[in-house]
Amino acid sequence: MDNEKSLPFTQLKPDQIPENVKREGEQWRAHEATAKVVSGDHIIVSIGERPTGGYDVRVNRIIKQGSRIIVNATEIPPKEGMMVTQAFSYPQAVVKLQENIGSAEVEVRLSKS
Repeated sequence: MDNEKSLPFTQLKPDQIPENVKREGEQWRAHEATAKVVSGDHIIVSIGERPTGGYDVRVNRIIKQGSRIIVNATEIPPKEGMMVTQAFSYPQAVVKLQENIGSAEVEVRLSKS
């Protein structure tokens, strides 16, 4: 598509996430395969409730198509035999974009590892 543009980003570690983004993430954590823009330059990607700990989310690519933002992400399950918490978890990823996208609509395309 000729108006498609890859958006550079950095996936943040938990200790790098600003407090206002963490608070917003708490409200969105149970939403399945969804994303929310916070402050115009952060995107929270949630994959919803999982039965145990050990799940993770990796953002692979972010594309801008006209006014739409598409986030390609991968759900990473716990490794076979890995010790995990026996409680529900709500995996999320937070990325910081190099440019402000305002309050754009975001679509998540989630694949499984």
